[in-house]
Amino acid sequence: KTSVSQLKRLHLQQEEVILLVPEGEEQESPIQKTSPRFLRQEEKTKQAAWRGTVYHKVLQHLHPTLPIQKKTLKQDLNQLMQTGILTKEERTVIWDMDFVNFYRDELGKQVIKAQQQGTLKTEQQFIIGVTPQELEPNVHGGENDWVMIQGVIDAAIEEEDGWILIDYKTDRVDPEKGVEQLKQRYQIQLDYYKQALERLSQKPVKQQWIYSFALKEGILL
Repeated sequence: KTSVSQLKRLHLQQEEVILLVPEGEEQESPIQKTSPRFLRQEEKTKQAAWRGTVYHKVLQHLHPTLPIQKKTLKQDLNQLMQTGILTKEERTVIWDMDFVNFYRDELGKQVIKAQQQGTLKTEQQFIIGVTPQELEPNVHGGENDWVMIQGVIDAAIEEEDGWILIDYKTDRVDPEKGVEQLKQRYQIQLDYYKQALERLSQKPVKQQWIYSFALKEGILL
C-alpha cells in the first residue's frame, strides 16, 4: 500500500518545507541557539508539518458566514478551541488573517456557499488500485498486478456537472515563482485525487485547485 504523498516524493528530488508565519513574526525555538544546523532544520520541518495539520483541522470544522469580518472570524476560531476541537497550543500557531484572506477569496466564498448547501465534502479518505504501468509507463507487470494507493482529499464541492477539487497548501514559496512551483510540486498528487474521486463517485472532476496560504490565492491546475 502506497500513499499519494510517497508517490509525489518519488517524482521530486527535493522539496523545501518552511514554517509558514507572517513575515517578520517567525518565532525562534529554544533549541536553535544550541543545536546543530541539521537539527534546527528538522525542528522547523516538524513545526511546518504540524501547522499544516492544524490548518487542515480548522478548514474541516470552521463554518464562517459572509461577509467575512476579522472580529467574527477570530471568535469562530476561539470557539473551536472552547469546544475542544483545537487545543490552546494549536490556537497559538494560527494566524487569523490567513483564514480571513482565504474566505474573502473567490474560492473561499465557493467553499462557504457549498457548506451552506451541503455540497462540500472534506477530508475524504480513499484507497484505489492502479496498475504498475499507471504509476510508471516503463514498468512491466502482469495483468493481475495492482498497487493500492491511499490518500485524503482536503475538500471537494459537488455540482451538477462535476466536482471542484481543492487542496490546501501551507508551503512558503517564492512570491514570483510560487504558482509554477506549486503546480510542479503537486500536479501528480492532484491527478491521483482526481482519479480517485472520479472512480468512487462516477462523476467527472471539472476543476482542480490549489489554495496557497503563502501566496493568498487559488491556483487552477
